Amino acid sequence: MTSTPELTEEPVPEPVRIGRIFRNLRKANNRTLQDLGAEIGKTHGFLSKVERGVTTEGTQIGLIAPIADAYGIATSDLVAELYPDGNIPPGLQLAINNARKGGA
Repeated sequence: MTSTPELTEEPVPEPVRIGRIFRNLRKANNRTLQDLGAEIGKTHGFLSKVERGVTTEGTQIGLIAPIADAYGIATSDLVAELYPDGNIPPGLQLAINNARKGGA
């Protein structure tokens, strides 16, 4: 008799998880990719990739401050939403500071 291995749920990759949160936030604020993109200086195609998790987590991290600003929320609140367990990636604060200064 052959046993069937138990199916285990694969963890969602970080870029996909973060992209879903960004999408949910955008939709909750009744924004389109086009108008958000115009506000933060990104194309709607790029933001679509971000929301689908096609970009890297590092690329998404660079968008935390501009997205928080676009919605009028504190960057720290968005970080807390993205990383509720407090396991914030190294360099996140540096990336946020650079984004606020207009750097890469």
